[in-house]
Amino acid sequence: FKYDNYKVLDTVLMGHEPLWKNMKEREALYAKPEMTEEDGNRAADLELKFAEMNGWEAESNAAQLLQNLGIAEPLHQKNMSDLSNNEKVRVMLAKALFGKPDNLLLDEPTNDLDIVTLDVLEEYLKDFRGSLIIVSHDRHFLDRLVDHLFVFCGDGVVKDFIGSYSEYNEYIKEYEAGKRQEERVREKPKPSRPEVQRKKKLSYREQRELEQLEKDLETLGNEKKDLEAKLAGGALSYDELQAASARFGELSAILDEKEMRWLELQD
Repeated sequence: FKYDNYKVLDTVLMGHEPLWKNMKEREALYAKPEMTEEDGNRAADLELKFAEMNGWEAESNAAQLLQNLGIAEPLHQKNMSDLSNNEKVRVMLAKALFGKPDNLLLDEPTNDLDIVTLDVLEEYLKDFRGSLIIVSHDRHFLDRLVDHLFVFCGDGVVKDFIGSYSEYNEYIKEYEAGKRQEERVREKPKPSRPEVQRKKKLSYREQRELEQLEKDLETLGNEKKDLEAKLAGGALSYDELQAASARFGELSAILDEKEMRWLELQD
């Protein structure tokens, strides 16, 4: 409700703070019954800066931005208090974009939005040329917009993950599944029979298979640990992350299969 007493178009113009201050000071000077020489010099300076900031086209640009966001022209001269909450959100987005910022910080931007306004917001943010920093519990919204996450993991630890929310979620599931499998393998009782006895019970082919499995498990396990470190390190590019995530999934499946066969032969 902060801008309820301002007109819609003026609210958007406030998004370019230097321009807005210039406009208000010019208006105050020209409203004087008589201008001093100092006022005239100041007005000349303001006019020069106004032109440099493309001030003569500011209102038309702000109006066009509002129309693109679904705020029709008849609403532009109304007070903000006359608008619905969804319309206010669109005006505030126009205000944020009007100053052409390099960065946008959005704190729970999807709260209480209808579907149409949410779609408009997403489309504009997809085309935004700067950096977006989004704090949100809306996982679908995050999936459609972000390519990088800072994940709060507890105990003051923040992990840097390159990828979408869904990709991070899949990584966590695979990582936890791999950890559980490793724990099951570690907890499996070792055969109490002597090595010589075990070898006698295996065929030559099975014995060779068991030896190869143990080598494979060590090699693949080391590769998986290396991948975990790279994925958690946050230094991979998007393409490298995609490839590493895919390989991590493949390794988990291969290791599961080989570990099951190793346990069969051990038994």
